[in-house]
Amino acid sequence: MPRSRREPSTPLNLFDRRASRYDAWFEKPPGALQFPGEVAALRLVLAEVPGPWLEVGAGTGRFGSALDAAAGLDPSRAMLKRAKRRSLTVVQGTGDQLPFQDQTFGGVLIVFVLCFVPDPKPLLREAWRVLRAEGGIAVGAILRDSPWGRNYQEQGQRGHPLYRYAHFYSARELESLLCDAGFRITERACSVVQPPSRVTEEERGWWGYSQYASFIALLGRKVG
Repeated sequence: MPRSRREPSTPLNLFDRRASRYDAWFEKPPGALQFPGEVAALRLVLAEVPGPWLEVGAGTGRFGSALDAAAGLDPSRAMLKRAKRRSLTVVQGTGDQLPFQDQTFGGVLIVFVLCFVPDPKPLLREAWRVLRAEGGIAVGAILRDSPWGRNYQEQGQRGHPLYRYAHFYSARELESLLCDAGFRITERACSVVQPPSRVTEEERGWWGYSQYASFIALLGRKVG
């Protein structure tokens, strides 16, 4: 499978228009069966990260609420309306210009966001800035060459309104992005081992990385 072709920046109003559909993904299979495993993997890597936590790209607040984040930031007003109903403190904004002072948070959570950002570097630099010295960044992503990664890329090539803009990464590329932004990778966990054609059981989270997993959770500790 070739690398996904990078499209222009995802239109922000596209997330507004698809907020209800995005949220509905988690209500029934396969989303309802994958979500617990993704949360479990993120919880593993976040276990020793001090609060408070900020979720960047919080969407409808599913992950931030499940992981007890203190605040969630997103550019989509429609997404944030749903996040607020999940008792998440919401802030409208973009990850490359976080409206917070230096060293405000103990942890930053970024899930399913980097693939939709044309250049992740400014976002990661901002995450580094708002983290305290002992803080860490948790990144959750679908891997490019995994069964679900290939599935999403194929949907994008067929013109899917969201995945046509997505650029998926390998685990090594994600780690490189984090290291270049001033983080040291200290923890890895994974989930989503069932292929798109056969999701029948609730997923779990595991320490480390499996070649069969489509979802990876990385923890990067702030350096410097």
